[in-house]
Parts: sequence; structure tokens; C-alpha cells
Amino acid sequence: MTIFFPAVRNIKALQVKRCPPTGALDILEVITMVTYNTDRLVDFNYALAVVCSEFLSFCPAHAEEFIARLCHERGLALGELLAAKVGERSFRDAVLAFVAASEKSRAPASLVSLDTGKAVIRGTACPLGLEGRGREICEAMMFLDRGILEAASGETLRHVIVRSRAAGDEYCEVIFEVRPEGERGFGTE
Repeated sequence: MTIFFPAVRNIKALQVKRCPPTGALDILEVITMVTYNTDRLVDFNYALAVVCSEFLSFCPAHAEEFIARLCHERGLALGELLAAKVGERSFRDAVLAFVAASEKSRAPASLVSLDTGKAVIRGTACPLGLEGRGREICEAMMFLDRGILEAASGETLRHVIVRSRAAGDEYCEVIFEVRPEGERGFGTE
């Protein structure tokens, strides 16, 4: 079965194999609806995480990349909102604004280090409620934060999840790096 999402810029179609015939399409509709609604950010991000976790359990072989791309799209949309608050579109200012915004949330993050083109961010709670849900969903959903930082900074980034509450670690730790000019790719490497 092929599912088309014309509203999603980077996802032309998703090949869904071995998914249950009922339920998966409803979940995809909810994921798409939640992705582009930026009115109630925290509630919708949490809802997106719950729905994406369920979708991953339905189609583990095919859902992770789809979720990553969808979260990246949502992150880009949210990053435009953050960019309006950032004085200059720079990686440094975007990271500082991102961490400052998290301090007002139920899952504040802290900045471990910030160098030219590289930031390490740590959190003791997951704002998406992914604790114990597994590293795969964390890896896919982290593209949300990456998209936020890309849009707010105007840079193309890569990220590495060092520790994850979703995987059972005591805290989350993620490294975000500006990709060298000309380096391509969507994944974390």
C-alpha cells in the first residue's frame, strides 16, 4: 500500500508493508494533523510522540524513517517561530534560545557545552514523555529538535544521541553539529 502526503514537502509517499489493515491509516492521519498544528505546541508535541510510538509498534520496519522526516518537518515549522525570537540567525543564538525556551517547559534542558558549530544539550526528563519507550522512537523523534535548530539557525545540522531517557538512561544528552558546507544527508551521520 502506498500512502501519499501532498502537504509534506520531503515525503512524497510512504510504502507501508506488513501493517495491520485497520488502525495504521487513522494513526497516519492524526500524525499529519498534529505535525502541522503549531497552536498548542506542548500538547501537540506530546500527542505526536504518543501517536508516533504507536505507529512504530505497528510498522517497526518502515515507520522510523517516516517518523523522523515528519518530526523534522514539524521542527522546521516550530523553528520558524523560534527564529522570530532569535536576533541573528546563527547556530549559537538558536541553541541559546532553544535552551532558554525549554526552561519554561515541564522538561527543561541545560547546555553542557557550546563551541563554534557544536552544542551538547542535556535533559533530565523527556518533554515528549518517551521515557522507557525505546531508543528507536527517541532517534526518530529527535529530528523534531534538529528541525527546530535548523530553522532557527539557518544551518544544516547533524545530531548524535549520546544518552536517552527513552532507552532507560538517567538523562538525555544530544550533540548537535553544523554540517560542513557541501555535506549532504538526512540521517544522524
